[in-house]
Amino acid sequence: MKIKISYEANEEFDMLDIVGYFKERFPDVKCRKCDRYPPFHHVYLTVKNKLKPHGKGKKQKYTL
Repeated sequence: MKIKISYEANEEFDMLDIVGYFKERFPDVKCRKCDRYPPFHHVYLTVKNKLKPHGKGKKQKYTL
């Protein structure tokens, strides 16, 4: 799952609350910040799929 959050400087505290929620809910979330397009800032969150199969074999095992 990929999530993109766009915000302005005055909305940074709201963004921190949202990112904090996702870090609490999904401990393995990756977070990347980008300030390339002023006046907007962007945060990209990536959560791994827990139902992704392990390996390429005859049997596929899924984690929950």
